[in-house]
Amino acid sequence: MAEHESSSKAMQARNAIKRSIASGRLHAGQRLVISQLARELRMSPVPVREAIRLLESEGLVTFSHNVGAQVTDFRPAEYRHMMFTLAVLEGAAVGQAAPHVQQRTVDEARFYNRHLVDALRAGRFAEANRLSTLFHRVIYRDCPNEYLLRTLNEGWAKAAAVKGAVFGLLPGRVDGLVEEHERLLQLFERHAPADEIETFTRAHRLRNTEAFLRYARQTLQQRREDAADAPDASA
Repeated sequence: MAEHESSSKAMQARNAIKRSIASGRLHAGQRLVISQLARELRMSPVPVREAIRLLESEGLVTFSHNVGAQVTDFRPAEYRHMMFTLAVLEGAAVGQAAPHVQQRTVDEARFYNRHLVDALRAGRFAEANRLSTLFHRVIYRDCPNEYLLRTLNEGWAKAAAVKGAVFGLLPGRVDGLVEEHERLLQLFERHAPADEIETFTRAHRLRNTEAFLRYARQTLQQRREDAADAPDASA
């Protein structure tokens, strides 16, 4: 019983820390102090320490000599590899879902896409990110391969946390995003071949990745410049 309770608390701590990483409250390179996290989560240090080990196994936390646990730094090459893999998996899931997708599913996805337009125009980027995620999950939810769906959803959760660790909630790719969503829905409506739908979905995701990486490079460069221009607090 005690062991089960400890495991449950470790998962609670893991989920709470992961949400803080995804939201940007805990940022890349930030040191994770177990005693401080335990106070914030109102837990003993034991489940918090186990939570950090779990996050290390997911690649969201790293340990370094003389520093300890810290939120993993953003590495563009690794992020590109991760997103390429997820683009392939999502393309396969959407392709396998295609024969099972009904008009009501297309209508639901189109509903999210219309509201995505409104959110982008108003600069509500957190809402836009949520609506885009809902759009994509709707179009592949009818995939009959449960293992593929589970692997894909776990991968997207990790990608969101890695992205949030550096940038928090950001505008995603705006140019062409909504239009490409609509073109994908039209492919479903005209019963395009599954391999055509798979190829389009994969290319769409990869364009999103390259756009994000361009934004990331600019943002990280600006941060370095701002840090260089900042007065030395130790002076």
